[in-house]
Amino acid sequence: MKSVICLVYSLSLVINTVWAEDEWHHNLYVGGKIGRSHVSYDLTSGSIGAAEERLGRQLSIDRRDTIYDAVVGYRFNDYISAEVGYLDLGDYTAKADSQNKAMASASGATISALWSYPFNETFSVFARTGLMIAKTRTKVRYLDSDNELVSARQNRSDVVPLLGVGANYNLTKNWQLTAEYRDVGSATLAKAAGESLDIEVSAFTIGANYFF
Repeated sequence: MKSVICLVYSLSLVINTVWAEDEWHHNLYVGGKIGRSHVSYDLTSGSIGAAEERLGRQLSIDRRDTIYDAVVGYRFNDYISAEVGYLDLGDYTAKADSQNKAMASASGATISALWSYPFNETFSVFARTGLMIAKTRTKVRYLDSDNELVSARQNRSDVVPLLGVGANYNLTKNWQLTAEYRDVGSATLAKAAGESLDIEVSAFTIGANYFF
């Protein structure tokens, strides 16, 4: 009798463990998004801005590029989730001409908290608060006051805020469609040749999450 009780107890522990693990896996997900960005530059000071004034022509600025995002997330409940991921913000160029220009690209790791509100079992909205460790690569080339070509480049890392709002639609138990508007930056992302290149990237992305 004691052996039977021990066996039943052992089986119940195994069943509870498997059930708990199953629930845990249901809350774990991976996801990917793709979208188009819009970048805002602040080049009012420094060599590129001076080149624009000296040459008497406006800067030609690439303001859009494709961005990519990949995440691993965990849903604690219907209202709170956490994500870590990798975000590529694309490449951007601001130039007065072929000899006076600045180029910047940024990508890096992200960590976020998602604050959700479910309207029903299918549709929910969320807000994102987080940080990005942005690794930026910058190249600056310009003609100085002596009409000599100066070129410099720099790689650096900055921690910048990551904010967003979006919506999720559950297709099945495992698949979820997601759309989001995000703002990255509000800070100096790169420096080169002694000047700051302040850029702020906003983007609308669409993608999907897969729950295990």
